Amino acid sequence: MNKKIIVDIQNKTSVSIDSCEKEPIHIPGSIQPHGYLLAVTTDTHIITHCSANVEKFLHQPLEQVLGSSLETLFSSQYHSITAFLENEQARTNGTLLVEHHNGFGYCHLSVVKSNNLYILEFDQCADLAEDLSAARAGINELLMLVQKPQSIQALCQAMAVYVQNKLGFDRVMIYRFHPDYSGEIIGEAVNEGMEPYLGLRYPAGDIPAQARELYLRNKIRIISNVAYEPVPLFTYVEGDKSPEQLDLSDSFLRSVSPIHIQYLKNMGVTASFSLSIIKDNKLWGLIACHHNTPKYVSPSQRQAALLYGLVLSSQLDVYERAESLQLIARVDEALDVLLKKLQREGLDVNRIIIDPSLEHISGATGVIALIKGRIYRSGDTPSEEDTLNLLNFLHDHATSGTVVTQKLIDIYPEAEAYADVASGVIYHRLTNSTDDAIAWIKPGLDHVITWAGNPEKPMERDSETHQLQPRTSFAAWKQTVKSESIAWHNHQINATYLFASALQKYLHLAYLKKEEEKQRLLANELKKSNEELDNINWINAHDLKEPLRKIRVFISRMLQSEELPEKIEGDLQKVNKSAMRMQVLLEDIMNYARVAAREQLHNQEANLNEVIHEALDNFSEEMESRSAKITVDSMPLVYGNAFQLRQLFTNLIGNALKFTPPDKTPEITVSHAQSPTDEVTEADLTQYFVVNVTDNGVGFEDQYKERIFRLFQRLDNNVHGTGIGLAICRKIMENHQGKIDVSSQPGVGTTFRLYFPIEFIKPATLTN
Repeated sequence: MNKKIIVDIQNKTSVSIDSCEKEPIHIPGSIQPHGYLLAVTTDTHIITHCSANVEKFLHQPLEQVLGSSLETLFSSQYHSITAFLENEQARTNGTLLVEHHNGFGYCHLSVVKSNNLYILEFDQCADLAEDLSAARAGINELLMLVQKPQSIQALCQAMAVYVQNKLGFDRVMIYRFHPDYSGEIIGEAVNEGMEPYLGLRYPAGDIPAQARELYLRNKIRIISNVAYEPVPLFTYVEGDKSPEQLDLSDSFLRSVSPIHIQYLKNMGVTASFSLSIIKDNKLWGLIACHHNTPKYVSPSQRQAALLYGLVLSSQLDVYERAESLQLIARVDEALDVLLKKLQREGLDVNRIIIDPSLEHISGATGVIALIKGRIYRSGDTPSEEDTLNLLNFLHDHATSGTVVTQKLIDIYPEAEAYADVASGVIYHRLTNSTDDAIAWIKPGLDHVITWAGNPEKPMERDSETHQLQPRTSFAAWKQTVKSESIAWHNHQINATYLFASALQKYLHLAYLKKEEEKQRLLANELKKSNEELDNINWINAHDLKEPLRKIRVFISRMLQSEELPEKIEGDLQKVNKSAMRMQVLLEDIMNYARVAAREQLHNQEANLNEVIHEALDNFSEEMESRSAKITVDSMPLVYGNAFQLRQLFTNLIGNALKFTPPDKTPEITVSHAQSPTDEVTEADLTQYFVVNVTDNGVGFEDQYKERIFRLFQRLDNNVHGTGIGLAICRKIMENHQGKIDVSSQPGVGTTFRLYFPIEFIKPATLTN
């Protein structure tokens, strides 16, 4: 069986002010001597830790206490203690009276939970008659008191006087944290003859980060006597296990950092009591109480003090919300005026920038903006050159699109030259793609901060250890702060953001309207140009076709003459063929011009079955003479131009016949794709109705599959044609918001694919 080894877990590491921020103040391994501590497991109630002074309390040696059960130590009171442990509300809000083991007097038992342990803290009370109702007797008085002050500072002053009267400390201070975690005394009640601290500022290092975290978690901290000797905590281990520290974050007996003890001694304080003021789940400040002699704060007084803190926190919330609501009302009214003006009058940047309401939404004294390369200024602002340089800097500095500061020179030292005009800045970028931006500015105000001691004075070192020590001087030291504006209120910042967003929207709308007008004018110009081109095409075609017609008539008459020499007759035949080709070319050009002019097609219906068969009828004699094999799937109704679609299939079927060698039987198939292939994807089939026109003609190389759709492009000069037919096919498919492509293999044949958008297919007609 492993031997039980008792271990002292007191943290004996030497700490100095330079390592204060890293000090593990939640696990000191010791407590203050005005109470006793036991830690027990939550399930079996076995004692795992105890303070050295429990020997006096329990009249048993540590070796017997550690590892024993709570029932063994408190047999007669075990059931009441375990009931208290298991009642979370009871142990959170109060204490349990436990009889002292010496048979005379009682202790207050307080319990907190730490991981899988209950920490039991016994606080001896000399007078059983003292109860919580006596300590709470003045609550009604307090509630009446806090409703009278007209400001937060007056409220805090009244609270300091009240707490001093109830708890009897020599000095009671209301300590408020600033955003940089320095603190200021804004209310104080102090005994006559003592130096007042009201208005003094304390650097953030006086209450380091880990101490602030504990104040947020554990609202009360007591030091009954700074001269106390810490009582070490003990635990036990068996075998090769390491001893476990005990987290005392929520303990009121927790021993305090020696750095803080020295700090209080340097101030001449013997006892202290601190109560956290928590607002919106953040540490707003402290009620800090100092006494010149040792002073004990009883459990009932601590409970009453918690009520004082809650009342103050709630009343602070009322005051701050009232101030905020007044500001919010003014800001919202000004913002509403601006937004209505934007909606009513449209975008006139110059008029907007000079509108007084723009300054009112933020409490600014000037507004600057850069929009479309132009600087706008209103109110008190830097020069135009300085404004441009400032906006360019803020554009580069604003990684999130926004910059808010009350001390511009901290990020832009060049602003020192005009700090009396622009020290506080709210900047919003209006677009990510341009330099457009708007900013609100206000001047820097010189003000004096009175510090409790010079925060810039180097700390002194201990003559023996040579470690840095807490400061010893708290004499008032004045610092003049320059080039810093009054802080921006959160609602002011939000209001500027809302306005900047609205301005951005209206700038974008103005840009779109301008572009829309440009496009409208351009479209009108194009329409006029197209109409003129159509007229010119018609006139040119008519003027060219008429002479060609006359040429062919005259040649026809001349060829009827029997006296023509053979050579002249041959020449006339050539001229006649050229005139015929010219006539066909003019017809194709006119056809292309007609299909190039887009029409509204959604309101027209065309039966593809009829369209395809009418196109086939044009070639019935040739197909019959060549024994052509024609296969056509059943096709749906489409929304489209029947004339153009007939021309589309006429061109494709004509090409199929034209480019099939004379010694080969033409095979033409018109089908619609029903499943994906190498050329037609699943996505294509969900967006388009795909029609394939396949032949067994001569085919062509893959490199020509784009070229054949261009105007006047022909792959075989031995086959008659103008090179316009497939360009017309592409234009017809574009008119129907579709597309056409082709695949071919020399000597095998060609497949043209026509992609009709699904929305162009009439519902309930899409069948095989």
